[in-house]
Amino acid sequence: MAASTARQTAHGPGRVTNPSPRTLRSSVRRPYIGRVTATSTGPTAPALLAALADDLVHGALEDWGPRVGADAGEPQTSGRVLHRSADGRTEVGVWQCTPGGWSVTDRPDTETVHLLAGRARLSDAGGGSRELGAGDAAVLPAGWSGRWDILETVRKLYVTVR
Repeated sequence: MAASTARQTAHGPGRVTNPSPRTLRSSVRRPYIGRVTATSTGPTAPALLAALADDLVHGALEDWGPRVGADAGEPQTSGRVLHRSADGRTEVGVWQCTPGGWSVTDRPDTETVHLLAGRARLSDAGGGSRELGAGDAAVLPAGWSGRWDILETVRKLYVTVR
């Protein structure tokens, strides 16, 4: 794979662009937020993929209790770990949270999320904010500081890497 190919990012179905080195440097410790367009769940997609998507959105979750550190509302969390690497550094799962809010200071890991349902506001330490909804994706790098405010119960697919 060529070096430039490793830095490609997708912008919409079928479109790929190479970010400039300046864009890559300026995005360190800043969240990336984008929209994921589901094109693989159409009538020609394998039944297994469609069943997995339905299970992620509607499947049963374990009660994980109140969100630790919440300073607004009384957010309750639930989830299911789908995969954890042998060394424990990478985890993939589904997480759900009822309305409420909390701050995050100096995130210890990088988290990539894809919202499956609900609405949330994600604010960075600099005061910028963005509302996320079903279909949106975000990458919160290690060291990121900001705030989550869950506006409507959110369910997300997440990947964390320590």
